[in-house]
Amino acid sequence: HVAKEIRVTQKGATPMLADEWRQALADLCRQAAAADAEDQADFLRVARTLLAVAPDDQAHRFADLPSRAGFEILLAAQAWESAALALLPDTAGYLLSRSGDGVAIASLVLPECSEDVCAQASSPALAMVSALAGAIMAAVVTHAGGMPVRSGYGRDVPAADGFEIDEPWKLAPVLLH
Repeated sequence: HVAKEIRVTQKGATPMLADEWRQALADLCRQAAAADAEDQADFLRVARTLLAVAPDDQAHRFADLPSRAGFEILLAAQAWESAALALLPDTAGYLLSRSGDGVAIASLVLPECSEDVCAQASSPALAMVSALAGAIMAAVVTHAGGMPVRSGYGRDVPAADGFEIDEPWKLAPVLLH
């Protein structure tokens, strides 16, 4: 679970280890795409938490992360899409759409990546969270000199290796600094 990997100090949560963080992003990408819209606040909180505890070499990407208090105001107002957009780096390009039957699609590209990452979900906010997690994974791989993660509508995200975000609503508020 993500909660056991986030260590809290007096100054807030300490960064996660790179491999654990990437696995948590993969889990978030996959699970947000499959989640029910009623769980979107929980997944938005998990996304914000994971960005707040990015490994030291990735923390620069999230310097403009909204404060926890400001983020909670958006969630309390049920401003799901605004909360999801608040997590995006200023340099991200994105597109949100929704089909007539309610399927939401998000497409997101970060400057380090040559392709966008697309995700579909039960709500625009969940689609954006899934696409953001996938785009960050693609950027990290590209930045490290590896092969870029193949993007595309409906792409498969690998299953977790024992690092599931089974119950994101159980993350204690103290972990969401």
